[in-house]
Amino acid sequence: MTAIIELLASCEETVSQLYREYSKKFPELKDFWLDLAGDEIEHARLIRRLGLNIPAGNASFDEGAIKISSVHLFHDYLSEQIRLTEKEPMPLVKALSIALNIEKSILEAKYFEHFRGYTDETKDCIHRLIEENNHHRDKVQKHWEEYRKYS
Repeated sequence: MTAIIELLASCEETVSQLYREYSKKFPELKDFWLDLAGDEIEHARLIRRLGLNIPAGNASFDEGAIKISSVHLFHDYLSEQIRLTEKEPMPLVKALSIALNIEKSILEAKYFEHFRGYTDETKDCIHRLIEENNHHRDKVQKHWEEYRKYS
């Protein structure tokens, strides 16, 4: 598996870790955060599955479409957010804003759209990643809109 694909999977796991931290900090939305965190672990698994399908010709990934340095910066940002969340008080609306920006950033970077599937299984993996990321953005945005009224 290539370094960039593994890094993309690691980013998903780091997002999951951040959302788990939010679940501890904001128990009123614990189930919401833990559901998102669980989905992110599944996304990492799907990315790795796609990566393992590349040598067999069942999938491909356009590595030239993404700068690995950008993905490293994104990963560093996520890690820093975890560190800050563990150390500092934070209003819920800020956590929701950060989560919304993360989900939008993943969509805007089109990470998952740089995969190509050549079997039903790999096409399904890609479709799930894109659809679930859209769903996350919508779900987080709904909570963000609701809670920003009170901040």
